[in-house]
Amino acid sequence: MNCCRPISFFIPALNCGGAQKVVVNLANALVDLTDNQIHVVLARCEGEFLAGLRSEIIVFDLKTKRASKSIFALARYLKSVRPHVIVSSMSYVNVVCIIASFLAGKPCKVVVREDSVVRRPSGGFADKSMCFLIQFLMRLLYPYANSVVTISDSVLKSILDSKIKVKNKVYVIGNPVCVDSSIESKRIIDDTAELSLPDFFICAIGRLTDAKGFDILLDAFSKVKPKSVKKLH
Repeated sequence: MNCCRPISFFIPALNCGGAQKVVVNLANALVDLTDNQIHVVLARCEGEFLAGLRSEIIVFDLKTKRASKSIFALARYLKSVRPHVIVSSMSYVNVVCIIASFLAGKPCKVVVREDSVVRRPSGGFADKSMCFLIQFLMRLLYPYANSVVTISDSVLKSILDSKIKVKNKVYVIGNPVCVDSSIESKRIIDDTAELSLPDFFICAIGRLTDAKGFDILLDAFSKVKPKSVKKLH
């Protein structure tokens, strides 16, 4: 029965990162929302967020170091455990998960999450080649996923614009937010009060990579006139 089969998440590791934090938040929340066991499957069992997983969650270490080398190990896990569903995040990881599911005989549903817009390949020859390959595999394999989840309409639009066929089984679901009662909101307010900020500014947080789109943000910011922006209170 499905209720006896685990719900699994696949991600390379649990180092600091947005996708990794989402996996931790979803896995932890599902412990209280379902009777299914919750599994987190890792290419390598490491990362700062490991300690944030609840004790009820079972962690599987594939011991393959990288997602790209995890295809056969993940296929063996899927064939042996036969989870009800496996959820993966990030484009190249999603590709690996779908291939592993095929090798295992498609023993479970596969849900892939996209949390970054699909952008035109850029950078040096190696970066462009890898990006072309991943996007080619996305076009080839994403139609075989049971569901595709994007975190925003803009991410969905970028997928469709890239000719990746997901339209009939795609869901737009924002990232979950875990409210930590231990956060000292007053301390945060006190600390930010010491900052000297101009009246007109934008705060953006993220890794300095193409996927985060800081170039687009800066270009848009340069075109905005301060007088046209309404003040928020």
